[in-house]
Amino acid sequence: MDHTRFKDFLIEYTKKALDSSDGTPSGAESYLNSLKKPGVFAANEKKEAFQRARKIFSEMPDRPLWLVLKALGLTVEDLDM
Repeated sequence: MDHTRFKDFLIEYTKKALDSSDGTPSGAESYLNSLKKPGVFAANEKKEAFQRARKIFSEMPDRPLWLVLKALGLTVEDLDM
């Protein structure tokens, strides 16, 4: 697995989830749970990033955003917020 590509997809999913919701982990969780999983022909890194984002946001909806990002291995600077 290409970890750089995985991180890029993880950042993409996290940004989209936070932008499409109220900016809280619980809102991002709701958004990610409303999405379909990437298709059969999607890159493995994309599938893994989607599953990881969905799992972390689902496990930590009531935690502060910085803690959720840390669990994802990201920082606020990664998201350009």
